[in-house]
Amino acid sequence: MLIALWRISATRAALTVLAVLACPYLAGSDLAPGRKLFEARCVSCHVTEAQPEVDYTELVNRVGPALTSAGSKFNPGFLRRWLVAPTPIRPAGYLPFRQVVSTPQGDRVDPSRIQPHLRLGEAEAAIVSEYLMTLRKEPNQYPIAAPNEDLDPAIHFTKVLGCASCHKAKPDAGGWSAPELYTASARLNKDWVPELVTDPVYWGPMAMPKQNVRSDQLATVVDYLFAITGPSPEYATHPAAAPSGETAKPSSRVETIYEIFCSQCHGITGNGKGINAPMMFVSPRNHTSAQEMGPLTDDRLYAVIRYGGPAVGKSVLMPSWGAVLKDSDIRALVAHLRELSGTQQQATRSLPELLLRPGL
Repeated sequence: MLIALWRISATRAALTVLAVLACPYLAGSDLAPGRKLFEARCVSCHVTEAQPEVDYTELVNRVGPALTSAGSKFNPGFLRRWLVAPTPIRPAGYLPFRQVVSTPQGDRVDPSRIQPHLRLGEAEAAIVSEYLMTLRKEPNQYPIAAPNEDLDPAIHFTKVLGCASCHKAKPDAGGWSAPELYTASARLNKDWVPELVTDPVYWGPMAMPKQNVRSDQLATVVDYLFAITGPSPEYATHPAAAPSGETAKPSSRVETIYEIFCSQCHGITGNGKGINAPMMFVSPRNHTSAQEMGPLTDDRLYAVIRYGGPAVGKSVLMPSWGAVLKDSDIRALVAHLRELSGTQQQATRSLPELLLRPGL
């Protein structure tokens, strides 16, 4: 316990020193030019002010991710370099369903829908990044453990924790919907990553579940990711079939929630062929199939959305959304799944677990 507390204190102290070194504003520099330029060039896509309570459906009104904690998240100097020569961080763009179309082979990213990021000049990038690095939140008070040498970090990343279903640890492996992690060491503050994983809700609205992960597992996986040195991504997308077909057009609240949180794996039409599906070792359920969905009770569907796959004896690749979504939204999702599958009349039907196919 004393060692854990010492590590927490040491980390907090290191973050404080990092803040002083990274931000000349602490020595009295003028942030007004950077803030003014950000408001003129960037605020139409990004928000910098945290709100006490955010409706996750409001994410669809944003063009880019929130930067409310940019100073906690990014390495000093990264933002300045990146704003001058931006490279893609999210392989499928921000809110993937916007850039995805349905094809017979499964969902695919349409390259024409991904817009390259605005480029700034050297002087502009310097003052904007200086301003953004002042945007911080206090770190979470979670114990920090040492990495466990007996754990295989690649297996944990891929299968035990299921991170690879959304994130790439290699350019040619992993999911498409979340930020790639093979350049994490160049981009991210290493101390911030476990803070995010333990409580993503604290760091702002994003389509990331809260994982139940031991601190030694987390430390092992973080060390693994920060030892990787991958090439900088280019503006290229899904390598398979040429995109053509149906595009996601959410209209109701529950459809919007489904698109944000479910479509990357279960597909923009709900057919189980989302952009992440090919990289998953367990296939996502086909939510449009009456045969698959009919045997599942409403209580079971509610439980798997709220508590995750392991709560009902299924795959860890189905995360728990209970810490992110409101109870009313989870129940609305259950009703939406019934509508997608045409099983409204089978909602109370129950069959033994052995009759249910393995899946999410």
